[in-house]
Amino acid sequence: MKIVQLYLIGFLLLSCCKVKAQKHYEIRLKSFPSASSEQLCYNIQLASVDLEAINLAGQNYRLYYDGSKLKFKERHSNLLLPEEKYTPLILKDNIQNIDAYGMGLLGFDHSLSFLNINVDLKDDLNGGIILPASGDWVSTALICFDKINQTNAISDDSNYSIFWAREELTKNYATAFLEITEWAAPNVILPIKAATFGDQEINTSLGNQLWDNLPKVYPNPVKDNFFIEYTGKEALSIQIHSINGQILLEKEYPFATYKYSVNLSHAASGIYQVQLRSKDKVFLQRIEKIQ
Repeated sequence: MKIVQLYLIGFLLLSCCKVKAQKHYEIRLKSFPSASSEQLCYNIQLASVDLEAINLAGQNYRLYYDGSKLKFKERHSNLLLPEEKYTPLILKDNIQNIDAYGMGLLGFDHSLSFLNINVDLKDDLNGGIILPASGDWVSTALICFDKINQTNAISDDSNYSIFWAREELTKNYATAFLEITEWAAPNVILPIKAATFGDQEINTSLGNQLWDNLPKVYPNPVKDNFFIEYTGKEALSIQIHSINGQILLEKEYPFATYKYSVNLSHAASGIYQVQLRSKDKVFLQRIEKIQ
């Protein structure tokens, strides 16, 4: 009898103390047609990457961009989630043109700008919308920027760069990063973690075309090997270099679908940039090498 009681107590303790594995998502900006050629608009999109559905709760979006070329338009930005479940978009910070030269790895330290957009879950009893287990993209918000006229004419070869805030890239600027949470039960909210970030570096002379299927670069940070996955209709070129410009890898891939492993075991600890090009599109992601 005592043995049975001990077994039951142990079973209950294990059940109570079981820690639920943290889920992961990917995030990107998907180009959205604008009525004006002087404006860039994007849908913020999220997707689950663990083959598990995610009940989307609160969201705190922080982006860094070049304030000398782009100006955020609050009145043209809208929530794309159900109003009965979520609060309106809240603009918490919109900082323009900070001179942070030499502070980090972004190429526009002299005109660093960032914005913080917050969305809270109102329905704490039933949760919000679902990011499906299939990994389909879900649009959560629309954000727009005006192109800033440079020397009285917008240059056809101007680059417009937008980067998501996260520790391995933007910690030198601020300690606030992208935050997304999951509704797990009534009044129970859990953090979820980003697996990939869809940063954008767009050259207007190439038509502002973005990726239909974002490449995936993981894990991050990396100790020995990381992987690049890409499924598309075009060939892809890969270049990896250090912050000092040293090229570690440069290779062309004529294949439409592949998974490629990169060995960084020989590289020193630090930040490296992965640059992927496919015809008229560029994908950039910083990765951190650890020991």
